[in-house]
Amino acid sequence: MRVVHNTPDRLVINGLRWKRALVFALLTLGALWVGWHITTLPDGTIGWLLLWLLLTVSWLLPLALFAAERSQLVLDAPSNTATLVHRSVMGLHRNTWPLAEVQSTRVLRHRPRGPADEDPKRHITLYVRQGMDKGRHRLSNHLMPTQDAIAVSTTVSDWMRNWRALDSAASAP
Repeated sequence: MRVVHNTPDRLVINGLRWKRALVFALLTLGALWVGWHITTLPDGTIGWLLLWLLLTVSWLLPLALFAAERSQLVLDAPSNTATLVHRSVMGLHRNTWPLAEVQSTRVLRHRPRGPADEDPKRHITLYVRQGMDKGRHRLSNHLMPTQDAIAVSTTVSDWMRNWRALDSAASAP
């Protein structure tokens, strides 16, 4: 995930995961190519082709489809909203909250055991403290490197702190 736009009025964070999906798609195409060559062998029968496709393509193709995702978090001060958009093969999910209901982001460990500093991958979640959707909402369904997760969480926390200071100063008489 990376910060695309960071001003006092708006913070936009984008996450796009496509590299792993591309690798699985290329492996799927390679498996299909090998399957085509199986049928051209003198003793190549449809049974061998079906077995090959069952052993390769039937699990590579779903991995390619489920590995791709796009996430976007928009914190917008003028409209006073926080929007989390998540798109994957499962569909498009859009959640919008008032900024006052959003507390911050939380970085969660992937492995529950061992020292925290040895955990190379983490989840990052948006924590909503009020309303019907209160709780943690993942910014990405996949793990991300610890340093990236901490950097994004720090950026969101700093932006929220500055927004609260500006909001309380604007509402003060």
